[in-house]
Order: sequence, then structure tokens, then C-alpha cells
Amino acid sequence: VTAMRRHEESERLHVEACAALANLAFNNKNNKTAIAKAGGIDAVVTAMRRHKESAAVQEHACGALVTLAYGNDDNQTAIAKEGGIEAVVLAMRRHEDSAWVQKLACAVLYNLSVASSNLPIMRKEQPRQLLEAAKARFPSECSYDASVLINKLG
Repeated sequence: VTAMRRHEESERLHVEACAALANLAFNNKNNKTAIAKAGGIDAVVTAMRRHKESAAVQEHACGALVTLAYGNDDNQTAIAKEGGIEAVVLAMRRHEDSAWVQKLACAVLYNLSVASSNLPIMRKEQPRQLLEAAKARFPSECSYDASVLINKLG
């Protein structure tokens, strides 16, 4: 997390750091909490904002957010509070042709939708067309998460 802050311009560092955070958070409640306390959520969202045009950063950042949000109510709320929903929706807009970005973005939004307080933020971002497009373009990767989200968002 410290390296991400010190080297904000390094695309490669952010790809590797997001991948490392995802690995650390995977099925580890203590690591999810520690990463959030260390500012990891903010660092990931900042990387997404700084490297908007990099599909690799968006993919790995979404991967980190998926694992940080899964089964962790506090992180689901924190990701939304840090602007994660907006960053994920923007990644979907900018990288419509990337199956991995679309798949992981749908998964992040799906995990974040567990916290009902996040649904108004999602509705404000109007992701319905993006979810429909992801579902149509990449049915095996996005269909389930996108369909559930579309139903939840109304």
C-alpha cells in the first residue's frame, strides 16, 4: 500500500500490487481487515482513477476489490465510500471489449450489492446499459452477476 502511494505513476507497480492485495485478501478475513485499515481500499481506487486507460490496472484493481468486498460488510461500505462504485462503472465504460475487466467489474458490483446502502450509489451511476452489454458480449463471464444486479437495481 505504501509503494502504491509513493509510486502512483507506475502502472506496472499498481498491477502487481493489486494482484498481491487480491491474493492476500482471498479467503482471509484478518487480511481483508488489515488491508482496509492500512488504506488498501483507497490505494486501489486511486490506482483505478490514475490509470483509467490501463485495462491491466482496471482488471487487477477490480480483482482486489472483489476479494476485499466478498463476505466483509465493512469493506463493502468502505469501497463505496471511497468511490469504488464510480471507479468500477468507469472501468466498464472505458474497457467494454475486455472480458476480464467486464467479468471482474460485474463481480465487484455484485459483491457490493449485498450492502443495501450501496444500491442507491449504484443506481446513481446508471450501470444498467453496461451490465446488459457485458451480459451480451461475455455471457459465460458476466451473465449471472449482471442479471442479478439488473434485477436488484430495478
